[in-house]
Amino acid sequence: MMPTLSRILTRPGSKTSKPTRSSTGSSLFSTDSGSLNNSEPKPSPSEILHDASSYEEILCRSGCIKDNKTSGGSEIGLTDLVAEEINTKASNTSEEIQENDFASHSNPIIHRASTSDSSTISLYILEFQDIIDILVQEFGSLVGPDEEEKLLLETDGCLVQHVAIVGVIHLTTHRLTFHASLLPQEPETSSLGAIKTGPAIMHRTGWRAKRRVWIELSRDVICIYSSSRDEDKVKPISALPLSFISGIVPCERSKGRVVQLSLSASAKTYNDYAEFDTEESASDWRQALTGALFNYRHLRKKDDPAAVTEASGIRMCFPLFVIKEVRPADSLEFCSDSLRTIYISPSKPVEAGQNEPRIFTLGPFVPVQQWNCLWKTVLAAKEQYFSPDSKIFAQTVIDYGPYDFEADRIAPSSQDGPFSISLEEETDVRYALGIDPTSQLWIVRARTCGHIWGRFAVGERLLGFWNKNTTHKDVHYRLPVDSIHYARPFSAKWINVNGLKVGSSDDKPELRFIFKSASVRDEAIRRIEELVNKHWLSTMGATGETGKSSPTTAIFTASPEALDANGSELTPGNTELVLEPKSPVQDPVSVFSPISRTLAAATAAGSSLSHFNRWHVPTIINVPRNILITCQTMHFVCLSIGSRGDVQPYIALGLGLKKEGHKVTIVTHEEYKDWILGFGLEHRQAGGDPGALMKLSVENKMFSPEFVKQSLTKFRPWLDQLLADSWEACQDADVLLESPSAMAGVHIAEGLNIPYFRAFTMPWTKTSAFPHAFLSPPVDAPAFNSASYVLFNNVMWAATSKQINKWRRQRLGLKNTDMAQLAQSKIVFIYNFSKAVVPKPIDWPDTTIISGYWFLDNPELDWSPPQELVDWMAKAREDGKSIVYIGFGSITIPHPNKVTSRIIEAVLQSDVRAIVTKGWSGRMGKRSGDTSPPTIPPECFLWIKSLTIGSSLVLM
Repeated sequence: MMPTLSRILTRPGSKTSKPTRSSTGSSLFSTDSGSLNNSEPKPSPSEILHDASSYEEILCRSGCIKDNKTSGGSEIGLTDLVAEEINTKASNTSEEIQENDFASHSNPIIHRASTSDSSTISLYILEFQDIIDILVQEFGSLVGPDEEEKLLLETDGCLVQHVAIVGVIHLTTHRLTFHASLLPQEPETSSLGAIKTGPAIMHRTGWRAKRRVWIELSRDVICIYSSSRDEDKVKPISALPLSFISGIVPCERSKGRVVQLSLSASAKTYNDYAEFDTEESASDWRQALTGALFNYRHLRKKDDPAAVTEASGIRMCFPLFVIKEVRPADSLEFCSDSLRTIYISPSKPVEAGQNEPRIFTLGPFVPVQQWNCLWKTVLAAKEQYFSPDSKIFAQTVIDYGPYDFEADRIAPSSQDGPFSISLEEETDVRYALGIDPTSQLWIVRARTCGHIWGRFAVGERLLGFWNKNTTHKDVHYRLPVDSIHYARPFSAKWINVNGLKVGSSDDKPELRFIFKSASVRDEAIRRIEELVNKHWLSTMGATGETGKSSPTTAIFTASPEALDANGSELTPGNTELVLEPKSPVQDPVSVFSPISRTLAAATAAGSSLSHFNRWHVPTIINVPRNILITCQTMHFVCLSIGSRGDVQPYIALGLGLKKEGHKVTIVTHEEYKDWILGFGLEHRQAGGDPGALMKLSVENKMFSPEFVKQSLTKFRPWLDQLLADSWEACQDADVLLESPSAMAGVHIAEGLNIPYFRAFTMPWTKTSAFPHAFLSPPVDAPAFNSASYVLFNNVMWAATSKQINKWRRQRLGLKNTDMAQLAQSKIVFIYNFSKAVVPKPIDWPDTTIISGYWFLDNPELDWSPPQELVDWMAKAREDGKSIVYIGFGSITIPHPNKVTSRIIEAVLQSDVRAIVTKGWSGRMGKRSGDTSPPTIPPECFLWIKSLTIGSSLVLM
C-alpha cells in the first residue's frame, strides 16, 4: 500500500482504527483549560470532523438526538455542520486570493457536495498535504530539490468526452488531475437484460405503413417486438446490433419526439425512425442510446465486467506546462460557465500528422475563482518549468480504466467449426438476429416443423433462427440463454428426422428444428448445453474466465526538448531528473472520488439545473440512470378512498417521500387515521364510511351503472361531502397524487395550479389488451376492450358531471368542464403493480408508468402472532400437512356464514390446514337468509382480525 494512504487509513478517524483521545487535552472537546494555551498544533479538518462524528454518536446512543440513518429524517447532524463550516471557511478565505498572486497559495479552495452520511464524508475530507502526497506517489514528482508543490483547488466536476463522467478535480501549482469512480458492471450475461424498454411508433421507408411497436435496448442490440409480453419476445420483428449504428442523428427543434439512428452501409433495414409520445421520453431514449453505444464501443471486452470495482476508475494527470491552450467550452448547456476545453501537447511525433494536441473538456459544477484563473496558473508553471534551473522530465498520464477511448470495437468474423459459411451470409445472420459481430457464432442450415428453411445459430448468449423471405415477412426466433431450459433430440413416428426441441424455462411453447444429419443435430445440442452450463455457472459465481486484465494506461511524454513556454519546439535542455509514476496497490480513485461522493455531487449539480437543461445534460456513465434528484422540500398530498388495500400503498410511498425530506399527508377515511399517524405521516379526513362504500360496490359492482344509479339516490350527499372535504384537505399541497376513484383530484389540481399524478392498484387506462375491471364486455376482443373504457368514463361523467361542475363553480372558482377538456389520457398515471403480473400494453402512452409494488414492511405496527396460532402451525408441520391461507380482505359478503361453511368443507376434502381470515366479509352483511355460525374444526384456524392488505392482492 502507498505510504501516504496507509498513514491516512490508519490514523484516527478512519474505518480501520478505533477512535482514541489523548489525556493531555488536545482533543476538540477537551475540558482541560490548560489546553487552550498549550503549544500543540491546531487540529486538522479531518480530526475536527472525526471528533464531531464521535460526539454525535454519543448523543445518539444516549437519546439526546435522533440518528438520521435510522429515523429517516432530514435533520442536520453535528458532522454535517462541521463539514459544511470547514468547506465554507476554506472557500471564503481562498477566494480572497488575488488573481495575479501565485506565489503564496496558502489557502486552497475546497468545494465538496454535502451528504448526510457522516461515515463516508470523512473518507474524502483529507488534509491538504495528504492530497499532495498521494498525487506525488501516484503520478510522480514535478518539483525540483528546492521547490514545493501546493494545492490550489479541489472541487467536484466532470469530464465530457461525448458522455459525461463525474469525478474530482485537483489543481496544484504544478499539475491538473482528475479522478472518477465507475459503477460496478454486471456480468457479460447481463446483456440479455434490457437497459431501457418502452413503446414507440416505428416509421418505415417506402410504402410500408408505420406501426406501434415495443422496443428493448440491451448492451449490444436493439430488439423490436409486437408487444411487451414474454411470448412475443421469442419472435422479434427485427433486431439491430449496436455495431451497425454509426451514431444518433441530431435532434431538430421541430421534431423533439423523433429519434433517428445513422446506420452503417452494410445495415439492411426498412425502419426509418422512431417517434415517441413525449419529448421527455425521446430525450431519455437518446441518452440511453448514447450511453449504450459508448459502452459498447469503448468498454474493453477482455476485462471481466463483474470484476470492475470502485477502484477501477478513471484517472488523469496533466503537468501544467504541457497544456498548450485553455478555452471556454462551446455549445454545452451543462456547466457552460465552468467547462474549459484544454489542449494537451502530445508526445514526440513518430509519423507525420500525429502531432495534433489532445483535447479534453473539463470543469467544476459550480464557478470557482481559481478555476477561472487556470490559464494564468498554467503560464506561471510554464515560466518555472522552462527556467534554466529546471530539471524536471514529467509524464502525462491518461488512464481510462476499463475503457478504451482510442479505437472503436472492430467486428471480425468468428465463425468456426466444419460448418462454416461465407462472411457475407454470416453478417446477414448477425444483423437479422442482433448478434454482436465480435462474439463467437455457430451457424448451420435447418428448418422448422412447418418446412421453413433458414439459418440456425448458436451465439455466446442466445440461440436463434432466421428465414429470409422475399414475398412474406422474415421468420425470426431469438431465445436468450437464461430462457433455455433444455435441448433434446426428437423423431417423428412415421418418418425418420433429425429433430431438436428446445424448451423454455418460463413455459413458452417448445421450438422444434430439423437438421440434415444427426451429427449436425448432436453438435447443436452440445453447443446449447455448453452455452446453458456456462451461463448458470457464471450466475452462481462459479469459477470460470473471471480473470481481469489490468487496465492499459495511456502515457505520453512531454519534455523540455519538445516544448517551450508557448508550446513550440525547443533546443535540447537539461533532463537529469526522470520520475516514473507508480502503480499503487490502493487505488487513489477510491480515496479521492468514492461512488458516494460521486452520487452526492451529481445530485447537488442536478438539483441546481433548470428543467430544460436537465434534459440536455450529456449521458453520465458513472451515475445510475434512476438516481433521484431532490430539488426542494415539497408537500405531497395523497387522495384515496376505498378499502385498506387502496390506502396502504400510499403509506409505503409516503415513507419513501419522507425519507427524501418531503412532507406527506394522506387524505382518506377517518377509520384509517390512527393507522396512518402510527407511521409518522399526516392524515386528513374525506370519504365517509369505507364499509358502506364496499358493501355498495359488492352488491352492484364497483362504479358500475347500477352503482352509479344507487349513488344518485343514496350517495349524492356522500359525493358532495367527498368533493368538499377533498378540496379543503388539499389547500396547502405542492403535489397531488390521487386514486381515480376519488374523482376530485384533477379538478383540485386545476384550481390550485399544482402538479397532479394519478396512481392506482389496478389498470384504469384505455387499452385493447384487456377490458375495464368494472365493465367487462361479453366478448374478449380488442375493439370491445377499448370500448369498455370509453363507456365507463362516459357513464361515470354523465352521473357525476352535474355535481362536479356545480362544485367547480361555487368552491373552486372554475368554469364548467367536460371530458374533452379534462384530457385524462394525457395525465401521468403510475400503477403500483409489477410488469410481471400485468405487462405494459403497447397502446399505453409513455405517460403511463408501471413502477412495481409499493410494499409496506410491517403494516401492523403493534401486531405479533398469538401463541395459539404459533402452536397450531407447529402442530400442522409436525403432522406433515400443508398450510394454506384463505382471506377476503376488504370484500363484504352477503352471507358470510354460508361461505365459511363451504370453505371448511373444501379444507377437509383437500386434507390441508388453513388459516381463514374474515377481514370485512361479515361487515354490514345480511343476517336474513344466512345460516348459524359453523363449528370450526381443528384443521382450520379462524382469525377474526384482518391481516390482509386489501382485495387487490391475494396471498396463498
